[in-house]
Amino acid sequence: TFLFLLLICAAAIAPNSANAQTVWTAAPDASFQFWRFDAEYSPTTSKVFFLGGRLTDGSTDGSVWSYDPVTGAYADTGVDMPVPVSNYNIARVTDGSGNELLMIFGGRDNNGISTNNVQGYDPVANATVTFTATDPYPELTSPGGVIAVANKAYAFGGFDGVVTTAGCHIFDVTAADGAR
Repeated sequence: TFLFLLLICAAAIAPNSANAQTVWTAAPDASFQFWRFDAEYSPTTSKVFFLGGRLTDGSTDGSVWSYDPVTGAYADTGVDMPVPVSNYNIARVTDGSGNELLMIFGGRDNNGISTNNVQGYDPVANATVTFTATDPYPELTSPGGVIAVANKAYAFGGFDGVVTTAGCHIFDVTAADGAR
């Protein structure tokens, strides 16, 4: 049955050659050597930001980098995340004052241990923010997926280095301390 459905799908797609010939354009190689990281576009600055990541030697670097899609240039912003992590996803939200924040929840620290840190980067102010003291992430994990909808960040599932988790958590950056 599976093979039959696969053949039907292939036959349905094949005549439409416009879909089959999508061409990607290569951007310049990154100026950093991160892996296990994410990126997020900032409409306010028209740049893409990377909030650190794992390095090839196994250590973790919290350097915040930007990429300008118009010029193709990468730049180290000179700012480091308060707790350098890898294995994270970014959610773009705006705080109660309208400041754009690129938020990460949990992740793996330099020792490969899952954290419950909640931290963000303000691309306009070129500064970091933390919420861990009042609103730590409810699990010690690297969320499996993170997305922002209606200015709230939703984190789904995760992996703590041993066990996968199925939690779903909602973060409202505009709520009061302790209630985010």
